[in-house]
Amino acid sequence: MKTYKTSEHENKLDLEELINYASQTRSPICIKGKKSTAVIISHEEYRNLKETLYLQSIPGFAESLHKERAQPIEECTDKLDW
Repeated sequence: MKTYKTSEHENKLDLEELINYASQTRSPICIKGKKSTAVIISHEEYRNLKETLYLQSIPGFAESLHKERAQPIEECTDKLDW
């Protein structure tokens, strides 16, 4: 994670540049101020994080996913019972 300290820069940080960097690299940016710290992430990463948190909040979902991923592909079927 790239870190910036606001006190190290004579000029204000270029917010547009930081947003573009976070979006293009899909890497979070940590900005440390005198009193607090903040993290910038891209909108896509934010949506992915929200989706992951939602899916993990479903009881039994993670366990079911791990169980299914452990099943050999040969035991899977391409026919759905829908």
